[in-house]
Amino acid sequence: MLSIVLFRTYSTVSEIAFRLQQEKYVMQDSLSFSQILQNMADTSKIEYSRYESQLQASSGLTDILYLHDEQGSYSVFTTGACVSSAYELT
Repeated sequence: MLSIVLFRTYSTVSEIAFRLQQEKYVMQDSLSFSQILQNMADTSKIEYSRYESQLQASSGLTDILYLHDEQGSYSVFTTGACVSSAYELT
């Protein structure tokens, strides 16, 4: 009887530890992504010329951010692939 109680307690504790570890990984990834975005914001400039037709057609809203820096041009955009209503940046 005691072993059943101890096994259940151990299972619960190990499940909680696993969840906490997964949350830690998510937080680390979020921090890394935040630092990447900050670096992009510090070193890149927005290519406003690429928005002329898009912004007029969409009342000033867009899902694509066109950037350029010393290394070249790139874009950040929403994919809409997330499970939640929030968008995923790629």
